[in-house]
Amino acid sequence: MIDAATEAQRRRNWQFACNSSALSGFETPPEMHAIVERYFKDEISLTETIEALRKFNSQRYLSINAE
Repeated sequence: MIDAATEAQRRRNWQFACNSSALSGFETPPEMHAIVERYFKDEISLTETIEALRKFNSQRYLSINAE
């Protein structure tokens, strides 16, 4: 379990990344938000979060291009 200040910092960092020019206009699907939420709560590490987001994006890309 992490303290409230650390969780708040993680949320601010994520919000900053989402508002950056690289992600401008990018909408986070609920599945991605659920992955990041687990990181906010310290249920998974940053490395696991990145791996899960990459896996999600790969699966999403494959499903979009399969149609």
